[in-house]
Amino acid sequence: MNQPPITDKRIWWQCQTVFKEAFDNVIDHAHKDLPLDTPIEIEAVRTVHQIELRIWDFGPPL
Repeated sequence: MNQPPITDKRIWWQCQTVFKEAFDNVIDHAHKDLPLDTPIEIEAVRTVHQIELRIWDFGPPL
């Protein structure tokens, strides 16, 4: 996600924060009672105008 590097440090930190919060949410909720080897798929797509982060967990549907 950081290639080429994001030069605006504010945006870079926002991306890091969003990723961490989303990943922690999956760990704390969707994967709470699942085996440690249950996969979590992550995809980040960066264009000139946006960054799209997708996280697929394999926990039970709500």
